[in-house]
Amino acid sequence: MLVTATKQSVALAAALLALTACSSGQTNSPPESPAGSLPSSVSPEPSPSETVQTLPAKVAFPYSPPPEMEQKKAPEWQVTLTATKCGLKSIPEAQLNPEYDGSDDIPEEIAAKPDAGNDFCVLYWSWENVGDVPATTDFSGDLMIGEKQHAASPDDQMMAWTVMDTELGVAYAGEVNPGKSTKSVDIYQVPEGAMPDAVWFPEVTVGAEQVLVSTS
Repeated sequence: MLVTATKQSVALAAALLALTACSSGQTNSPPESPAGSLPSSVSPEPSPSETVQTLPAKVAFPYSPPPEMEQKKAPEWQVTLTATKCGLKSIPEAQLNPEYDGSDDIPEEIAAKPDAGNDFCVLYWSWENVGDVPATTDFSGDLMIGEKQHAASPDDQMMAWTVMDTELGVAYAGEVNPGKSTKSVDIYQVPEGAMPDAVWFPEVTVGAEQVLVSTS
């Protein structure tokens, strides 16, 4: 026979047990957690290597960001990390020239150089819209160098926009129609000589699941 209990009956039973324990001089204490364990309400943060399968570079994988407000369907991409270039001490035409005055005599973009003690890493991506609605590309997330994560700064992202324009001839956040393809880059500053193992993709967004993609 299946026995059910209401919240009220369970609470009443718990109160009676507590009164009985007090009258007998006993105190009820929660059992001690084993050494090194966490309370049941706290989950230890898993390491990527233990819980996330790293996707290979140069192999397309699906990515579906949340739909825009006017879209009835979510966009669908096939995304490929096509190349990773690290150890760079300069990136041509990656930085807006603060001296540019609109004339032809002064270049609009100049070479970018990393901060002292750093190198640039540039990630190249290809995107194919395999869905039914227009879509825009996204930034990737943090680089994994061993167990450490390295984020792109706002300046790094601004350089990526510039390189997409000057090197790839595409505009960041430009809409790509179904059946069409585009490219993008991500730029990071990392410690000199460091080589990343993987990159989180995409940058953290609500409703999009992140994956790890190998950079080698």
